[in-house]
Amino acid sequence: MPASSKRKAAAVGSTKDAIKKRKRVSKKPSPLVMKKVAREKNQVPTDPGIVLKKVVELGKHLRVKKKSGKKLTLAELKLPNVCKEVDIMDCSELQAHIQKIVISVVNDILEGKGFSYTMPTRSSGNQLYVPELDRIVLKDKMLTREFA
Repeated sequence: MPASSKRKAAAVGSTKDAIKKRKRVSKKPSPLVMKKVAREKNQVPTDPGIVLKKVVELGKHLRVKKKSGKKLTLAELKLPNVCKEVDIMDCSELQAHIQKIVISVVNDILEGKGFSYTMPTRSSGNQLYVPELDRIVLKDKMLTREFA
C-alpha cells in the first residue's frame, strides 16, 4: 500500500472516530423524558379534575380582579412623551375622519405641494410599556412620508 493511501485511510479512520465521539457527547434525552423530568420537578398535577378545578379558580380570580379595577386611559395616567391612544370610533366618526384626510390630500395635490403623511415611528426606541394598562404605546417621535 502506498504512503499516500495509508495517510488517507488513517485520516478517514480518525474522522469516523471523531464523529462517534461527537455523537456520544451530544446525545440529548428525548422530549418525552424532558417533559417527565419537568413535570416531576414542578410537580404539575396530571389528574384532569385537579387541573380543571385550578383553571376555574383562576378564572374566578381574574373576573373579580377585572370588575374591581377601573379601566385607565393614557390621558388619566398623564405620561410624558406619549403620542396618542387608539380610540374606538363608530362608523360615522370614522368615515368623517377618513374624508377629512382625503380632502386634505386632494387640496395639497391641487396646490402643487404633493402630499405627506405623518405617523408615529414604530422603532423600539419610540415604544413604551405601560404596566397599568398592560400595553405598549408609541411615544411622540413622528415620521413624515413625502409623496411628490
